[in-house]
Amino acid sequence: MFFTHEFQDVWEYWLSICGNNIIPNKKDFDPAALSAQLGEIGIFDWEGDELYLRVLGSDIIEEIGVDFSGHKLLSKGLPSVTGFAKAYFRTIFNFPCGLQTISVERKRSGLLVEAALLFLPLDVEGRNDNQILVYRQHLASAGYDSKYPDFVHLGINQIIMIDLGCGTPDIDLEKQLEKTRFLSDEKKGLFHKLLLR
Repeated sequence: MFFTHEFQDVWEYWLSICGNNIIPNKKDFDPAALSAQLGEIGIFDWEGDELYLRVLGSDIIEEIGVDFSGHKLLSKGLPSVTGFAKAYFRTIFNFPCGLQTISVERKRSGLLVEAALLFLPLDVEGRNDNQILVYRQHLASAGYDSKYPDFVHLGINQIIMIDLGCGTPDIDLEKQLEKTRFLSDEKKGLFHKLLLR
């Protein structure tokens, strides 16, 4: 079901605090319960139409080389990624459903990394929009980039919605992947060689 087996621990904890609800309340979320994963966790939150990264784990900051907690999350991505997030994240997480992605991120050094991300909604009393708990796992290095020094999120190469008990919104993810997919120049070269065979 999950891209990485490490997602299972976060998923099981998230389920354990749901009680009789479809999604857990933010006030029931105790970061200490996920102490082994804490460095790879972030919290996203809506303010108007903007998605902010409220908290970012120290392991992510160390790997990426940038602490962008407190900033507009969508200002750190290429237009294809921010377009997808602006168009669909609110719908997905307020539906509510969860999400898994394989994303391409650019470290400050220019190194590209593929990371698996697990997104799970958290209810916030008195708010229309759910917060989003994010757990990130580094997968692999993916080459170097010199074209996009001002961005962190360069692409989403795989997306799977997680049915939390109410179904999933009607979004054509394959169509969206055509817009968000990112291949490094090295991978593009390999891809073209495979096509020429």
